[in-house]
Amino acid sequence: MILTYLILFIGVLIVSTLLSFVTTHLCSKSVSFYRLFHSCFFIGIIVHEVSHYIMCFLTHTKVTKTNIIPIRNKKDGLSGNITTAKSNFFQTFLISFAPLFVGTYIIGFILFYIFNPAVNYTIALILIYITISILLTISPSNADIRIIANSFQSTNKRYTLIQIIVIFIASSISYYLMNFFDIIIFDSLITLFFLAMLFYYIIRYLGLGLIFIYHNIRISRRKIKYTKHKIEVKNRKKNRGNKFSPRTQW
Repeated sequence: MILTYLILFIGVLIVSTLLSFVTTHLCSKSVSFYRLFHSCFFIGIIVHEVSHYIMCFLTHTKVTKTNIIPIRNKKDGLSGNITTAKSNFFQTFLISFAPLFVGTYIIGFILFYIFNPAVNYTIALILIYITISILLTISPSNADIRIIANSFQSTNKRYTLIQIIVIFIASSISYYLMNFFDIIIFDSLITLFFLAMLFYYIIRYLGLGLIFIYHNIRISRRKIKYTKHKIEVKNRKKNRGNKFSPRTQW
């Protein structure tokens, strides 16, 4: 199942990128093409922005401005946006690619329904329209790519590497537990994602807790060492006069 989603994800990424490139080129050349594709953007933009918002919530990233419902922009036509506070590379990467993850998942469900023998053709046509709308808008925009690049340059590289290692460990643990205990809640991909996020935060805060304890132990040892040193210096000063006892006069 996960391998199927991976193949679907790569396919959706390629098709979405090509469609985005072609439609942008056609819309810039012809007003008729612009009006045709412009009508397909509405649902896809909502999915795009909601995906950003959901990932902001899951990664504990503060959202400062939200515009999920598309508004008409003279420069780009319909558009929406989610503005966040400063985030690290890991958060930025997940938030930027969230529309692709969520959109692929939705398209997977739509394809499963459409190829069902008991499909309702009216609903199937509506779902095809939604699929086209999602495909036109879920590929990472130029702004998303720039944000990822800027975040990678501004974030501490060592911290970024640690985050990648932690998420790999969390995903491996989640995948092993899913196969060993046969844990599937609603869907295998969703189960893997939420288990990986859960173990990511467990490992992260456990690591932060161990670092905090380690620093406190170091500080305590330094304080004890400093206190012992002060006592030794004080005793030396006190015993300095008693080293040579004064001669007793009779």
